[in-house]
Amino acid sequence: MSLKGAPRREYQGALLQMRPKFALALRRRFACFGLCVALAAAVWSSASSSWAGANDAAAKKAIADAMDEYAKTKDADAADGALLEAIALCGKDCKPALLAQAWMYIGLVKGGGQKDWDTAREAFSVALGFDSKVTLDPRFFNPTAQALFDGIKNQNVGPEDSAAQVVAGFEPGTQMGCVPLVQEIEAYRPFPISCSTKVQGVNGVVLRYRKYGDENWTRLDLKQVDDEWRGQIPCTALERPGTFGMYIEAKDERDNALERIGSRDKPLVFKVVEKSDVPPPAIPGEAVPDKCVASAYCPDEMIGTPACEALKGGAAEAARETTCKSTGDCDLGMSCEGGVCKAPNVCTEDKDCASEEQCKAGICVEKPRPSKLDWFGLHFATDLTSVGSSADACNPDSEDFTCYDGSQEYDGTPYPGSGGTVPGGLTVGTMRVMFSYDRFIADNISLGARFGFAFNGVPSGFFPLHFEGRGTYYFGNVTQGRSTFVPLIAAGVGLAEVAAKTPVEMVDCVDIENCLAAPEVNEQLIDPVNGAARLRTLDAYKSLGTLFFSVSPGIMVAASKNLSIVANVGVMLMTEKEQSSSLVLNLQPSLGVMLGF
Repeated sequence: MSLKGAPRREYQGALLQMRPKFALALRRRFACFGLCVALAAAVWSSASSSWAGANDAAAKKAIADAMDEYAKTKDADAADGALLEAIALCGKDCKPALLAQAWMYIGLVKGGGQKDWDTAREAFSVALGFDSKVTLDPRFFNPTAQALFDGIKNQNVGPEDSAAQVVAGFEPGTQMGCVPLVQEIEAYRPFPISCSTKVQGVNGVVLRYRKYGDENWTRLDLKQVDDEWRGQIPCTALERPGTFGMYIEAKDERDNALERIGSRDKPLVFKVVEKSDVPPPAIPGEAVPDKCVASAYCPDEMIGTPACEALKGGAAEAARETTCKSTGDCDLGMSCEGGVCKAPNVCTEDKDCASEEQCKAGICVEKPRPSKLDWFGLHFATDLTSVGSSADACNPDSEDFTCYDGSQEYDGTPYPGSGGTVPGGLTVGTMRVMFSYDRFIADNISLGARFGFAFNGVPSGFFPLHFEGRGTYYFGNVTQGRSTFVPLIAAGVGLAEVAAKTPVEMVDCVDIENCLAAPEVNEQLIDPVNGAARLRTLDAYKSLGTLFFSVSPGIMVAASKNLSIVANVGVMLMTEKEQSSSLVLNLQPSLGVMLGF
């Protein structure tokens, strides 16, 4: 996880070294945000929070200006930049509470404005690291942001703390009013509501409500009573503590909304709690509706009453032990893990994270891996050489090929034009075994060497050694093993000889004078008893080398943490051995294994 604008360095001395350039660094860098900043927050918050920072006033004004502008324009990018600049204004002289407020707003802007919930989660975690009492600004309420913030905050609170932390806010429509509109209600209480409207053409009033975490809104059609529209969210829907949203629409006969209070995106918010000092909701002038009892368990204050006699009070404690059975039981943005609602990647200790992760600053992050900088390899390669065609390959005057009969170089005289035909094209040549060593000098760059031995070369005068220096660029993480398939490209220069071998059938003159005088190759000429020539099968070799330049695309596949399989296709540009001015293309596919340490 990362945040645009986070510096890629350790925060020494609890951010005491922050300078105005910090904002620029924040905007340019991606990594180390959650760990570094939250660690600094923890250190900073351990100091006294009562001192007044010299830069508090300027930073506070910058934060206020940024959010006032955001409220008008909804420009999340501009607000994000302005808030980072405000943090930079603090330098080393701001209260932790003020910095917590700035990071809280960054979370709201990134989450609510840009739907970047990973970044919002990190920002909220940092804000709570600076000041655990920071709360979200209700002016910028977003149900997902609120649920995510509560999930992170509740990782560090005890069971006695309230499960709901939302401070609700709403703006009723000018042509419709509803009462009561509450911010808090005790569990097992019904929520009655009465609405009136001056809008013409109203055919019905619909209330929709949803507990955050549920996928769908529940529709409640209010019934007309004289000039009012009345209904009640049943207590069975409000059994368990949590955060709820609702909105109310006046509809015409085609079910089109004519007026509304709240909306699907910006609902009216209220929280359900186990116990509340707030008077239960009731329509003005009418009695408070009776509290109901759920079949699942009985509240403490009703244990022992006839309504709870069948339960015998035994289910109340069990309900506390498991806060959720499925993700639907949790607030939006959270998931049910082991019976507990948790915000994704939020933790209190290492065991809350996956096996390859650890808990840092309240967030699950990947465990650091030791870098494997030294890699040793063993490779097998085959040469595929591009050769030209020839109808007289074994002619002594040929500059392209040298012919051998086994290990003996052919030194006879071929019949003109019948010295052996080579069709041309790619020809399988030498093979070689190579050892390699590569040292990573950067995350994606290594320098190394290959040393090996070639075989299947020219029988005499062949240079069998292979020396090559090369640099490689990797399109993935190799040193820490985070990538399984890593494309790569290498460039090298070295010394090696390549020999391409082609078997050819040729006419060898035995009686040179009569052979060369024969008008054509016929049965009489190659008669095994009295003929002046004979048919022979020789090996025609074309030799390249020894200096070469190469470009080698390939791929590395991780088989384990330290072992990888590597495939390359070396494209080698070489000179012909007998004609140093002529350049020939040679392909050298190779397959090998590499061990990293």
